[in-house]
Amino acid sequence: MVLVFDDITTLLQAQRDAAWGEVARRLAHEIKNPLTPIQLAAERMQRKFLGSMNAQDAQILERATHTIVAQVDAMKQMVNAFSEYARAPDMHFSPFDLNQLITEVADLYRSHENTVEMKLSLSPSCPRSAPTGYASVRF
Repeated sequence: MVLVFDDITTLLQAQRDAAWGEVARRLAHEIKNPLTPIQLAAERMQRKFLGSMNAQDAQILERATHTIVAQVDAMKQMVNAFSEYARAPDMHFSPFDLNQLITEVADLYRSHENTVEMKLSLSPSCPRSAPTGYASVRF
C-alpha cells in the first residue's frame, strides 16, 4: 500500500488566483461596455452643436467633449490593463523525456530511511513526450 501526502497550498492559491482572474475579467467587461457609447455620445454632441453655437459656448463644448473623450480613453486603457491581469499566461508546449520525468517524481518520494524498495522499469525506447511510451514504477 502506498500513501502519499502532498502540500496543496500552491494548488489552492492557484485556484484562488484563477477565480479572482475570472472576477477581474468579468468586471473589466462590465466597466468597458458603457464606455464606447459615452464616447460616441460626446462626439455626436460636439459635431451636432459646435457649428451652431457662439464662440464662447463652442469653446466650452469643445473642452468638455475633449475631456469626456480623453477620460473615456484613459478608462479603457485602465480596464484593458486590468483585463490583461485576468488572462492566463500563454501555454508553451515542448517535448520532454518521459523517463526523466518519472525518475524525478520517484526521487521525490524516495527517502534515505525508507524500508520500501522502489524499482523503476523505464523503456529506453520511450519517445520524447509521446503518450504511448512505456514506463512504470513498482514497489
